[in-house]
Amino acid sequence: MDHPDPTEILQRTIALATANVADGGGPFGAVVRLPGGELVEGVNRVTASNDPTAHAEVAAIREACARTRSPDLRGAVLYSSCEPCPMCLAAALWARLDLVVFAAGRGDAARAG
Repeated sequence: MDHPDPTEILQRTIALATANVADGGGPFGAVVRLPGGELVEGVNRVTASNDPTAHAEVAAIREACARTRSPDLRGAVLYSSCEPCPMCLAAALWARLDLVVFAAGRGDAARAG
């Protein structure tokens, strides 16, 4: 399987976030790259689902666990359009992801509104 460059995956998270805003969602996108190279995507659905835990990172982690049929994602990497919040970082730790990579920091997000 083709292994996309980390920069390409980060660009995908930004594209997901941009598209999600156009769909009325929050400006956040996330991708989990599984050890075999498969990419699993998630977007922010907090407003759409009235669920304060429906962050993009959590959505991507949930889907990755469902696809692998395991809560253990060792060897996988979480990519996010923005620095994950404490809840999302905790989810990444519980899922045992190897690494978290993000495009924009919290300060960048605050400046963007």
